[in-house]
Amino acid sequence: MTKTEEELIKEVEELSKKYIIPFPIEWCAKLFPKELEKWIEYIGSKSLSNIKYTFSQHSYRGPIHVRGMWKRVWYLFLDDRDSTSIRIFRLPDYPMEGEVTAYDEGRGPKKYLDFEGETEPDTRFNPNLKIKGEIKILSRGSVDYNTGVEEGEEIIRLKFLSGNLKGIWELIQEEKGSDTFTFKRPRSLGGEKGTFVYHKHTIRNKYHYDLRYMKEGSKIVDEFNLYSDLREGESKASKKECFDQTWMSIKGREERKIGGLSTLVEYIDGGDIQIIEENPDFISFNLNDKDLKGYYIAKRLDKGWIVKRSNNP
Repeated sequence: MTKTEEELIKEVEELSKKYIIPFPIEWCAKLFPKELEKWIEYIGSKSLSNIKYTFSQHSYRGPIHVRGMWKRVWYLFLDDRDSTSIRIFRLPDYPMEGEVTAYDEGRGPKKYLDFEGETEPDTRFNPNLKIKGEIKILSRGSVDYNTGVEEGEEIIRLKFLSGNLKGIWELIQEEKGSDTFTFKRPRSLGGEKGTFVYHKHTIRNKYHYDLRYMKEGSKIVDEFNLYSDLREGESKASKKECFDQTWMSIKGREERKIGGLSTLVEYIDGGDIQIIEENPDFISFNLNDKDLKGYYIAKRLDKGWIVKRSNNP
């Protein structure tokens, strides 16, 4: 859904707290709203490999007049390579037991990555006014970190490389502007596997891009004709099927005759594809190669299709 001029200005002003904005905000929001919306989506995303993380358990005593039971919460600290601070998420429940709520507590000093031992009363991690608490690190190490925004909501994908969180997890914002997230393992993707190729196709002096794929065991080549380069952002598209499997084997540059016209096909990328969900109006899939890597979705619109990258299958 296209954002209003006021919404665009507000989002860019928020980004200006972290980035230098190289253009007049109001001018761009008024004259180039679609381009500005794409820029916001691009600049707001971040993908980092092997950043540091710490997952810890924080214990403190409750009020003495109600038996003084020990209370426990869990914290996930993520070092997203900001120069001075890290991201902090508080989890009231233990995530290994299932999907839990996580609260974004903003940023804090990097020393929190190494916090362990007693906590003094009436401090950030110990609200008890008199009795000391305790922090215990449950796991720490490296995590692949990918964050992006979809329809205003932040989605963070995490691939923990070690510890009791090892594997893929997601932090999904409840709604735009909220500090409440869901922390969970993604559902099993399942679906069908296959291979894909990505070509630039020039006919006379015009060109478009083609994303073709074949599912394992199929003799049909599924094809999206893309009006712009998928590597640079979303693209309008048309969808069709063909039985000429030789398109899948084109590498390098090759001339092809189409309807009596000489055309030039140039190989850009290719690799594995996993079709996660597929129906007549919607397809979600994962591509795995050099340039096209990650989740993508294709939606049928009133006129044709749109294909774009997604942070969530």
